[in-house]
Amino acid sequence: MLALAHAKADAIVARLREQQVGRQHAGVSCSPAGHGPTNPPPPPPHPQEPLDRGLLITCDQVVTHEGRILEKPESLQEARQMMEGYRRSPASTVGSVLATNLATGSRHAEIEVGAWRRELGCGGVGGTQR
Repeated sequence: MLALAHAKADAIVARLREQQVGRQHAGVSCSPAGHGPTNPPPPPPHPQEPLDRGLLITCDQVVTHEGRILEKPESLQEARQMMEGYRRSPASTVGSVLATNLATGSRHAEIEVGAWRRELGCGGVGGTQR
């Protein structure tokens, strides 16, 4: 879970850096004769150069059941099968939150695991009864 949160944060920070470089290059103008820029662009920022101040928060959550990570059901039948499985054993959720300080690059992460232990009735999914 934390690997995914870090990957998301890395992708967003990279996009923010690209936008930062784009803003720096936006002020470049060409000479009237078209012989190149009258004001050369500044060099790209150092990869470790801090971004504007701010806090980036990325998070994710998955449901696990009987040792498997469950995806969203693609059909009503698959949803019913999942619900039937929850009767046999409880589902758990695993959530992660990663806070990245954009100015310093420092990060702090937390993981929370929760179990669902509610008894399910016979109907519920699709409102059908057996």
